Amino acid sequence: MPASTSLPLNDIIVRPLTSADVPKVIELHAHVLPIRYSRSFFLQLLVLPSRACLVAHKRTQPNNLIAFVSAAMQQPLAVYNHHLIEVQEPTPGAIAGSPTKSFVHIDPTRPRLEILTLGVLPQYQHLGLARRLIQCVTQKLLGLKPMPIADQTIIYANVSTSNEPALKFYESMGMDLEMHI
Repeated sequence: MPASTSLPLNDIIVRPLTSADVPKVIELHAHVLPIRYSRSFFLQLLVLPSRACLVAHKRTQPNNLIAFVSAAMQQPLAVYNHHLIEVQEPTPGAIAGSPTKSFVHIDPTRPRLEILTLGVLPQYQHLGLARRLIQCVTQKLLGLKPMPIADQTIIYANVSTSNEPALKFYESMGMDLEMHI
């Protein structure tokens, strides 16, 4: 793993994605995440009020993006009491590497904030930047909501079960995870 820089967090600016940033964020995504997204995914982050994308850069290099986070706010549904999300987890006593199905309950009657993507260049990891990005995007999407709604919001992320560092990070944030293999 590359050594992390000693750049203090107050020398890093977190700001909303702009249309000029889209090509840079697509390139950064490709560099730090194994999944490719279409250009329309990033354009939706610019235009849909229920979505947000924040980028980070050094104070002195505003055109050199070093991290990003994107998230979507999902409004509550009043139809069902619980929504079952299929996840893959090993069963005690099962043969290693042979996942079995289980379910996580996410209450769709509560608002949900889904972390869509999060990435930090390796040399800027372990500085608290990912945590700061999560806090900023959460504040951006929930900041204008009345308190009962903001207090009841479920915050979760989609993470591959093979991505151990990401799982540990999100768990340290106290977040619910929807896992896919």
